Amino acid sequence: MEDLSEESFPKELTEPIINNPETEPTMTNEEKLIKVCVDALGTEVTPQDRIPDEVACSEVMTTLVQKVFSDFPILPSTRDLFNKLKSDKRFKATLTPRQGVIIVSPRTPTTIGHVGTFVTDSMIASNNSFGVNKGKFTGNYSWNGWINEFRNNRNLKIYLFEVL
Repeated sequence: MEDLSEESFPKELTEPIINNPETEPTMTNEEKLIKVCVDALGTEVTPQDRIPDEVACSEVMTTLVQKVFSDFPILPSTRDLFNKLKSDKRFKATLTPRQGVIIVSPRTPTTIGHVGTFVTDSMIASNNSFGVNKGKFTGNYSWNGWINEFRNNRNLKIYLFEVL
């Protein structure tokens, strides 16, 4: 009969496995933001509604970014968020729409803006301002849909920022 006692196994099989943080892969900040945003899909990110759901996109996005960068401020306006992304060295302007990129069309004095993030290369998720998903973070725009709504319909500029 075969000896199946612990003493019969090679030592490396009986030693406890210890996770070594130095050898475990670490996520990039961009990967962390993607995960945070994908995990938030279908949820109300800011249920306390300090800002009404109809205009809470910046509060929602900055709440998600704060889960990656704990010192990132909660900002109520797409204009404020745009200025923060431009000045913060953890973000870099890009011309490439792809997964993990933040997209912002800052408000003007007369037109409400919007902000979201590419949760895939082709789907933008943002705070949903209206309808049955009002207040929820949903995949609600394609790249072309964003261009149509914010550039063509609202005459707003579109900026993209990657996370470093």
